[in-house]
Amino acid sequence: MKFALSYLLLPNVQTNFEDQHLFRMNRVALVFFWCNLPLFAAVAWWNETGLLSALLLTALTLFGSTVSTLVWKSSRTTSVIHGITAMCMGGLLVHFGQGPMQIEMHFYFFSLLAVLSIFGNPMVIVAAAVTVTLHHTVIFAIIPDSVFNYEASWWVVAVHAAFVVVESAAAVFLARSYFDNVIGLERIVAERTSELDRANQSMRLVLENVSEGLVTVDRDGRLARERSAKASEWLGGDSTATPLAERIRRVDAAAGEWLELGWQDLVDGIMPMSVTLDQLPKCVVNGDQLLKMSYIPIGETKDGDFERMLVVMSDVSAEMARKKSESQQRQLLALIETFNEDRVGFQAFYDDASAAMQMLAEPGTQSQENVLRWLHTLKGNALSYNMEQFGYAIHGLETRLAEECRPMSMADFQELDGHWNGIRDGLAMIVGVRAEGFIQISSERAIELERAVSDNRDSGEVLDILRTIAFQPATVRLNSIAQQAKRIASLVGLDDLRVVVEDNDIHLPPAAWAPFWSSLGHVIRNALDHGIESGSERLDAGKPRVGTLTLRSEAVAGFVNISVADDGRGIDWQAVRAKAVQAGLSVDEHNDLIEALFHDGLSTCEKATELSGRGVGLSAVRQACLDCGGVVHVTTSLNEGTTITFQFPQPQLGAAAA
Repeated sequence: MKFALSYLLLPNVQTNFEDQHLFRMNRVALVFFWCNLPLFAAVAWWNETGLLSALLLTALTLFGSTVSTLVWKSSRTTSVIHGITAMCMGGLLVHFGQGPMQIEMHFYFFSLLAVLSIFGNPMVIVAAAVTVTLHHTVIFAIIPDSVFNYEASWWVVAVHAAFVVVESAAAVFLARSYFDNVIGLERIVAERTSELDRANQSMRLVLENVSEGLVTVDRDGRLARERSAKASEWLGGDSTATPLAERIRRVDAAAGEWLELGWQDLVDGIMPMSVTLDQLPKCVVNGDQLLKMSYIPIGETKDGDFERMLVVMSDVSAEMARKKSESQQRQLLALIETFNEDRVGFQAFYDDASAAMQMLAEPGTQSQENVLRWLHTLKGNALSYNMEQFGYAIHGLETRLAEECRPMSMADFQELDGHWNGIRDGLAMIVGVRAEGFIQISSERAIELERAVSDNRDSGEVLDILRTIAFQPATVRLNSIAQQAKRIASLVGLDDLRVVVEDNDIHLPPAAWAPFWSSLGHVIRNALDHGIESGSERLDAGKPRVGTLTLRSEAVAGFVNISVADDGRGIDWQAVRAKAVQAGLSVDEHNDLIEALFHDGLSTCEKATELSGRGVGLSAVRQACLDCGGVVHVTTSLNEGTTITFQFPQPQLGAAAA
């Protein structure tokens, strides 16, 4: 019952559209009714049922509708009165149309019942149905001839009533549907608009309070007007006509230019969208902020095209600073662990790195060859001592210099120096303050000196012992390099490595030999990265699974030899010859191949890695050897291994006698 009433009764609130619609329909209905007056008069005259009475009764019937339409302000009430008037007009027509066609006059009722649905008010239909029912019941009881032109029974009236009920139900449905979907459209639109306004307000609250910059961009790169507050703050809230690339260029010129080129590739669709999106700038530097950029296609078609792009910007400055701090802490812990394992080598690296950075501080005054050698040596040693960030920074610089075919600039050094400064304080803290002017002497050497003096040995022999006290035992450096070799082995993926150290009690002056020891790491890296095979390869070749690296220092016939030997693949001289010919070098004799092996920029590797492949390392170590007055000898056999020996005049080095 409640549902039926809610269906029949319209909402109390009338919209402007409904008022205007009913205002027009009520006047159209009134004009229609008054147009029926001469028609009814003609029907009465034709059927001789009273012309004057037809005019008078019809006018009297129209009085209520006329007054309501012209005077009353309630358009709904007027439409209900029109429904009653319509059925009364039908009763007059049936009455004045007595005769052969009287029964056909009843169609007036049914046609107007359907037409009344134009008011969109089910109560108009109900009022009309009640009116026609009362008319048939009352008038048939009083004046039967006024309803039917034959002697009809009550069941005939009931049949007419049934048709009225059926048509009224259909008309009620039409009226309500017309109201809900046409007359009530303004209300529906208003409700939907209100919902959209609430949704937009909620979205605006979200956009104003999210920490990300959110904005949509069309294919031409123009920004939508709606964007988050952060997007307006970072990109500006001015006209949408300014392309995204231009806005980015205002804060980061390089990223803006990059985005402009990438966006054109994206629109042209030359490559798959996923590939092009991955090549767009992922970070934008906005003053002290680092903004992470993400691109999400909206309205993507089956051809991989897009209608708009959602650009999401996130301030990752704090996150990057936190990660950098955590990385520095992890690196510092790794450095402390490395220092405890290899104090001599670590301290030597710190000294060598500091000296190299000083030499690189004025790149314009240094030869390109020396700069590349220092960079490559510094990188290799940094990676060997777990300073990955510093090593990767140098590797990136090497790559840029090689790709752009240019010398190192002051801007390059300042960038590199920034990385170095980030770890220099930590290194200084680990190495600590060293006392200058003091010599450390082992207990064995002190006992040997005491015995020499006690036994009144030759002064030359005592002098040799005193000289070696000021020198550094080769075993210290060789053991440090052995530790470095094991760390490098883990970097290149060797499961295990056997390192043999044979020092033969050789002592060398530390200051003069520091550059050589520092550059010797290149030979170690080459041996491990290119020489010694993996465990499975070695087993397939009939070798022990674990490779062996031998570090040896010895005095032979007035010379001091420092050698690095591995039992790996050996040097492929044919590959060296091919690279040498490609580089325009002469390779007529075997010595020419050895020269090519140490030539700047020559490498048999197809691709440079962080550890090797640029053809600079061996050149750097040979130059360090030459600076100490030495020469290099290479002995190698395929599948058996390689030995590189650095031979120095012993008197010049002041080494202890063998």
